[in-house]
Amino acid sequence: MNRWMDRFEYVNHPYGKAAAIDTGSDFYWVEDGCNETDMGVLRQAGVEDRFIATSYYGSDELYWIQTVLSQRLTERGISKISLDNL
Repeated sequence: MNRWMDRFEYVNHPYGKAAAIDTGSDFYWVEDGCNETDMGVLRQAGVEDRFIATSYYGSDELYWIQTVLSQRLTERGISKISLDNL
């Protein structure tokens, strides 16, 4: 799991985290919270569904995140995800 988690990078952007995201790219944002400014940026770009709210990063939470991400990718026509391949 550490190999997978090491691929994530903390973003500290002066205009909010969403301002640092290329909303035209294929991304998902998993975090324990998103302020209204950041959510507004996502909403305006039409990618609000790319934010996945989580409460903590325990083993059950990682399974839940994978489930939600798989559902959202399936809705986009992508049929399978494996965290091992990320």
